[in-house]
Amino acid sequence: VEGRGRTPCHHARMWSAAALQNLAADYCGGTCWFEWNEDNSALIPDPTHEHGAMEVTISAEKERQTMAKYDGLVDELVAMACSSIAHDKPSPDFPWPSAAIMGRDDGMPSLVTWAAVGALKNLALSDTLRHDLASGMGYRCICDAYGSKDWLESEKAKIALHYMGRQEECEEEHKVVDGTEL
Repeated sequence: VEGRGRTPCHHARMWSAAALQNLAADYCGGTCWFEWNEDNSALIPDPTHEHGAMEVTISAEKERQTMAKYDGLVDELVAMACSSIAHDKPSPDFPWPSAAIMGRDDGMPSLVTWAAVGALKNLALSDTLRHDLASGMGYRCICDAYGSKDWLESEKAKIALHYMGRQEECEEEHKVVDGTEL
């Protein structure tokens, strides 16, 4: 879809990516929070997080692998993640995802990025997908989204970068300290 106009296609793309994000998520009796293990070789549930749990109760690894097999899906999610990052102030032509209003902002292209970054974030939970996502345009788009002024985009990107093992590198690019861009 070309241009910045409102279209049903953008609306469908956002909700489709949001659904893929949920399908690709692991659950630990609720939301899982992951940290790298002691030798940085695997992501494990973080029981010390305020919402953390000791073990994954529902693993979506099979779903992540199925998504990865769909020709062009991951590339399309990467393109969507790069499509419209909130680097400027919100406006009627560019509403931020975190402040969008149903009915008024439906179908705006600026609402697609957060959902695509969220889907990529959960795909990065897969040991077999993480490397590919952490290199090339996947990393580039997610790192750019980390610099978003919209908290929804930047938080999804921050977690994705953490799962990819590249958060510190991206923070250095953006010169971010404790969540504040310098």
